[in-house]
Amino acid sequence: HGPQGQGGIGPRLAGQSADDIIRKLLAYKRGETVGPQSMMMWPVAKGLTEGQIGTLGVFVEQEL
Repeated sequence: HGPQGQGGIGPRLAGQSADDIIRKLLAYKRGETVGPQSMMMWPVAKGLTEGQIGTLGVFVEQEL
């Protein structure tokens, strides 16, 4: 997603809300398609706990 979340290999993360990131990661964890690169995210999200997903969402919103 780029060093500053600006996008590139993956979509832009910078500027997204914690709720959006959490919603998308939970969907990936369930194996749902969110966008054209969902297959890349499924194994990543499946390895995360719901607590880790929440932490990532807050981090993206506050830091990127």
